[in-house]
Amino acid sequence: IYYYNKLTGTRYLTFEEFLKLRQLDRGTLADHLQEIANHSNRYNLGGYREIAFFAAGPSFSAAGFKDRDFIHASPETIQLWFNELLKKFNDAVPANLRKDDTDHLEWLNLMFSTLIAHPDETRVENIIQDLSPEFYLQIRWLPGAMIQDGEVIWDRVFDDKDDVQGYDEYPKLCDWRARNLIFNFNRDYTDVEHINLGRIESSMSDRALQSQSPIDNTWRGVYIVDMKRRESDGARVRIIRLQKWGVAHRLDKGEDLLKAIEETEEYTEYILDRRLACRQLGMNLPSWLITRTMNEAYHGSAKQYDGRTIQSHYFEREYVSGIATQKIPGGNFASDDYALAFSHLLGEAAATNIIVGRGDDLMLEAERRSSLGDIRKGVLFDDGDEIVIANKHGIPQTIVVADHTGAFHYYDHSLDEYAYAYALPIIERRKLVSQPEQFAEVYINAFMTRFIHIQNEYRERRWAFDNLFKHRPPPTLEGNMTHRWASVLLRLDQTDVQALADTIRKLIPF
Repeated sequence: IYYYNKLTGTRYLTFEEFLKLRQLDRGTLADHLQEIANHSNRYNLGGYREIAFFAAGPSFSAAGFKDRDFIHASPETIQLWFNELLKKFNDAVPANLRKDDTDHLEWLNLMFSTLIAHPDETRVENIIQDLSPEFYLQIRWLPGAMIQDGEVIWDRVFDDKDDVQGYDEYPKLCDWRARNLIFNFNRDYTDVEHINLGRIESSMSDRALQSQSPIDNTWRGVYIVDMKRRESDGARVRIIRLQKWGVAHRLDKGEDLLKAIEETEEYTEYILDRRLACRQLGMNLPSWLITRTMNEAYHGSAKQYDGRTIQSHYFEREYVSGIATQKIPGGNFASDDYALAFSHLLGEAAATNIIVGRGDDLMLEAERRSSLGDIRKGVLFDDGDEIVIANKHGIPQTIVVADHTGAFHYYDHSLDEYAYAYALPIIERRKLVSQPEQFAEVYINAFMTRFIHIQNEYRERRWAFDNLFKHRPPPTLEGNMTHRWASVLLRLDQTDVQALADTIRKLIPF
């Protein structure tokens, strides 16, 4: 009934395993309880407890078993003591950790770290507070610099610069991009107290694994930064994401240097324009986004530019503390309050998402290669970018779209074509909720209400919307931002919201 840490010798008892003891006859129950009582109050040769209680706070410990003789107690007393201990154990463990569930990311991460970690180690959650469970074991913390009396003292790992083959190979420790990022921070701020910088080893989004292309693998490098300034109350966490299709990528594709630079600058502006357009249409995005560049040497396939210093663009934004919609444990939906609040917020987010037409060709290509076909039509929604932020009671309060990747990709098709992709979030969760029909209706009604609100906002202030990008180049057949914006607004104005909602509703089986 125990989970065993081979490093310390401690065996961990979970609430669920303790709960299962109630199925035993009184004699066997007494034997188990006495074993727990004896060993939870003992220490092994390494100085660690023989038995500990998983995820339990200080309110439940070995003290609750001490001085109780379960073997010689009457059956009534054994049952009384067990019920008392069961209640205290239940109260001491957070509700979402009471079930042994390897599909529950937070439980899995905590159990894994409990079984492999030495108690003296510093865990990542102690470095960054409120870090989402999906980041666990995905961050490689990197050597950087010590800041002493305002002076930057680089780690000696960077003395071996000549041994680094190229940035795109991501050397495990000597990451010169990390050094360049720290360099930029220290140029920007004169009062940095500390910077911890880690590299995200794989994408947080499911689509990154599904849409890998052997021809065009353009997944961007992502870093997490924990920085504290001397006068601030605490550290601030930021996410840094390198721009896809930068100068190095374009040089690798055979473009000359000048054209690669010009097109990269244009693409940066396009990304920022899309962000502004998403905000104009009501998408709930992080409150700020900064675009920066760093210098690095090019070591790609265009050998004529080997060693040439180029600028790599990246985006810096605040870290959104929450959990991605598709990573929420299924057990959360057993609560009607949680399920209906989530459904309402997801319906609102779906309305904005379908209006701005978020999609990706690589995702569509991956779908067509799969056995399911292209049921999602390459739509990007409910796949890692939508972050749920809960209130103090654990009920969803808002959804923030951490990354507007793929916005305005689908701008010239009827929205009915994508109805099934927006029915899927309900279809995939309908077996998790106690009231699936109400769950679906809340989603559809929130979708309609939000869509109509955005539609009315446009109709009431049409001039402001139509002229948002008036200063940009005129529309082109290739679909620049001016053209896509005009097309999306026209589609928004002409869409029959009730008919679209009915189409989505009919696709949800009960």
